[in-house]
Amino acid sequence: GMMAPPGMSHMSAGMAGVPPPPGMSVPPPPPPGMSMSMPVSVPGRPQISLEEKSRRWAKLQSKRYAHKRRLTFTAPQKDLLPPEHVRKILSDHGDMSSKRYSQDKRVYLGALKYCPHAVFKLLENMPMPWEAIRTVPVLYHVTGAISFVNEVPKVIEPVYIAQWGTAWTMMRREKRDRRHFKRMRFPPFDDEEPPLDYADHILDVEPADTVQMELDDDPETGDDRFVASWLYEHKPLSEKEHYEDLVEEGIVSGIYTNGPSYKSWRLPTPVMANLYRLAGPLMSNPLDRNYFHLFNLDHFLTGKALNVAIPGGPKFDPLFRDVEDKDEEDWNEFNDVHKIIVRFPIRTEYRIAFPEVYNSRPRKVRTAAYCHPLPHPD
Repeated sequence: GMMAPPGMSHMSAGMAGVPPPPGMSVPPPPPPGMSMSMPVSVPGRPQISLEEKSRRWAKLQSKRYAHKRRLTFTAPQKDLLPPEHVRKILSDHGDMSSKRYSQDKRVYLGALKYCPHAVFKLLENMPMPWEAIRTVPVLYHVTGAISFVNEVPKVIEPVYIAQWGTAWTMMRREKRDRRHFKRMRFPPFDDEEPPLDYADHILDVEPADTVQMELDDDPETGDDRFVASWLYEHKPLSEKEHYEDLVEEGIVSGIYTNGPSYKSWRLPTPVMANLYRLAGPLMSNPLDRNYFHLFNLDHFLTGKALNVAIPGGPKFDPLFRDVEDKDEEDWNEFNDVHKIIVRFPIRTEYRIAFPEVYNSRPRKVRTAAYCHPLPHPD
C-alpha cells in the first residue's frame, strides 16, 4: 500500500481510534475490491443537477472566449441645450488669468491637441453662398476648453453642383458690377485687440444678402419649375414638404430621398435635366479629344522621362538622374566663346510634343497623337 508522508504517520495512527463527532454517523465500509473513497454529501449544500452544471460550464466558457469590445464607451442621450448656454460658458472663460481656473489648466492644455479638428469642423460646416445663416449642433466641454460643430454635412451631388453652378454665375456678375463687395483693409485686427464677443458684436447684425439666382418658377412654362421651390434649402429634398406642391400639381411623383442622411436618392429625369442645365458652367464634358492635348498620360510620362514639367501641369521626380546640366557641359564648337551664336530656349511644350526632334537624348518617351479627328456634327 501507500505510506503516509513523513511526520503524518503518527497523526493518522493516533486518529484511527478516535470516535466521530456527535451527530455524525460512521460511513459504511467500501465494497470489497474497491479502495477509492466515495464522495460524501455535505449537509446544508444543495445538490446540483447535471443540466445545471452543463449550463454553468457553457456560461463560463462563453465569458472566457467571447469577443469583448474593449475601450468602448456609450454616452447617454442628452437633451439639447439652448445656444445661450454655450455662449455663457465660452464668454465666462474668455480671461483665463483668474485663479478660479487654475485647476483646469491641464484640461485646456490637453484641448490644444484638438484645435485643428475644431477648426476643420467649423470650415466643413461653413454656410454656402446661397445661405444667409446655418444653425448647427455644437458639442462642448463643460469647462469651456473646446467646442466642436457636431454635424457632418451631407449633399446630393447633382444638386450640390447645380447650386455652385448658379453661385458661380452670380459671382461672375457681381465681379463685373461690384455692387456688394468692398476691398478689405489689412490687417483686419490689431495684435493688441481683444477677441470680439459673438453675442455683443455679431449676433444682432443682420446677415448679408445671399448669392441666389432668380429662377423661373412659373408652374406652366418655367424652365426651373422642377427645382425652384427647394434648390436653395438648407438640406434640399430631405423633407417631403420641399416638393409636395410639385406632387400635387402632378409634375413629379414619389419620394426623392430617404431623409437627411441622403444614403439613397433617386431624382426623376426632368429634375436631373434641370440640374444639369444649371450646373453647366462647372461641367466640363468636351467632345473634342484635342481638348486634352499635352494633358494626358502619354505626355505626362514623356515629361517625366525628359525631367521637364508642362507649365501648369504636374511635376515628377526625374526618371533618369544621369543627365548633365546645361552649365556642366564641356566646351565644343557650338558653344565656343569665339563664335556668336544666338540661341532661343526651346519651349517645354515643343520638347514634350516632339521629343525625338527637340531633345538630344530622348529615352523612354511616348509618342502621342498630335491631333484627333473632330467629331461629326450629326
